[in-house]
Amino acid sequence: MQLRGIMQIVERYVMSRLYEQLLCPDHTDDEKKDLGIQKRIRALHWVSIAMLCVPVDEQIPKVSDSVEGAITDLIDLDSKKVPKEKLACVTRCSKHIMTAIQGSKKAAASADDFLPTLVYIVLKANPPRLHSSIQYITRFCIPSRLMSGEDGYYFTNLVRLHCHLMLSGELFFWFHFLNFFYFNNNLPWVFFKMRPNLTLCSQASHFYDSFLTWTFLSTMDLGVTFFN
Repeated sequence: MQLRGIMQIVERYVMSRLYEQLLCPDHTDDEKKDLGIQKRIRALHWVSIAMLCVPVDEQIPKVSDSVEGAITDLIDLDSKKVPKEKLACVTRCSKHIMTAIQGSKKAAASADDFLPTLVYIVLKANPPRLHSSIQYITRFCIPSRLMSGEDGYYFTNLVRLHCHLMLSGELFFWFHFLNFFYFNNNLPWVFFKMRPNLTLCSQASHFYDSFLTWTFLSTMDLGVTFFN
């Protein structure tokens, strides 16, 4: 316990002093990717909680407070300089999400509830330097913290979402939304207006079960066609 305490003190001192040099190293394109993710999230400002099938009722005061708490913790991620403290922000955000779900459903939250709610929180928060913060935690946090326990679980979910945002700011939403219709057998074909100059047409029968685990699906497999 004494050794762990010393390690934490050293970690806090060293990482605080070197933070600006280590967050966005000159040899990386982290800053460019940060701006790209924020731009993609802003482009999704029209996405509503109903579109994502999020099981959260913000009309309930305590649920609304939990949602605001989750957004605040995610935004605070950028202000923390120690990897452990950044990771703690992710965990607090996720716990607020779980509380919001439980307060809305009056039952235990599941992974199927958590993931779409996390998407909603990230879209609402649009946290600054999200990519850089995730990279910073991955590079410098003690590995055991990321590979076990609730910290590791919640961080893994954020990384999954981050990967989808890196691939496409729009497709990750439509994969989730169209998947809901497919697995509920509501629509064989889906055609949605995304923007005045961009539409998406996809055959719902081409969706795979692997989407439910948020693995990457290529546009060729999905039969997605874009028309400019």
